[in-house]
Amino acid sequence: MGEGAPQVETVDKIINSSKKAVEKLLKDYSEYNEIESKLEESKKVDSNNSITNQSTNKFSLKLRPSAEPIKSEKTLNLEKELKVKGDSMYFDNPYTWIMYKFFAYRTQSTTGEMVNRNALFKGLINTESRHKICGIRMAYIDRYFQENFGKKFREFWPGETSVQDILDSDQLKKTLLDKNFIEAWYKLEHQEKADEKNEGKLLSNKWLVDAGDYEKYRTSEDGYSEEGIALILSKLDEVVNH
Repeated sequence: MGEGAPQVETVDKIINSSKKAVEKLLKDYSEYNEIESKLEESKKVDSNNSITNQSTNKFSLKLRPSAEPIKSEKTLNLEKELKVKGDSMYFDNPYTWIMYKFFAYRTQSTTGEMVNRNALFKGLINTESRHKICGIRMAYIDRYFQENFGKKFREFWPGETSVQDILDSDQLKKTLLDKNFIEAWYKLEHQEKADEKNEGKLLSNKWLVDAGDYEKYRTSEDGYSEEGIALILSKLDEVVNH
């Protein structure tokens, strides 16, 4: 066997583990969507109840003309359930992240089928608030590719390159074997258990570092300006090296 055989075996193990993780994540995503759907229905009921109550109570209407509907216990419980489900979904490495996005969002009308690089990256760096963390993940792996392979991750392949070809690429496999990078990614990906003061709750995901007002760094094209990306990356490095 050649000198590189053990590394190939290691990559195969990582990829196989990632595929199993994606299977679980897709199930979690399906459950997340179900909870989200129930939550939206519950909010509609709350809103309708609020309108009914206000229409029969002119005094209440004067006091709260534009107030948000009072949330029912059902809505509050569903919001907690949705957050717990979302917080439990992790991507231990970039392979898992990309593969999950490919399967989870490939038929969504908001992003289109993620069959090639252009469609995939459009989904990964989407400027909607729910994709904020994905934009930061992209910036993080962009820098790694720039430093190690000469181009940003999002620019490395032609636009029509299939997602599967990206997953099979030597560059991504080498990234998976970089212990320092993967350990840093893992540290940023996983939440920590909070101390007793926070009643054992999970802390926020470490990708969302304190970089001031994120929105002033947002652009419709790339998700974040170069100034914003540089600041965010420096903050991430502080977290990793802490």
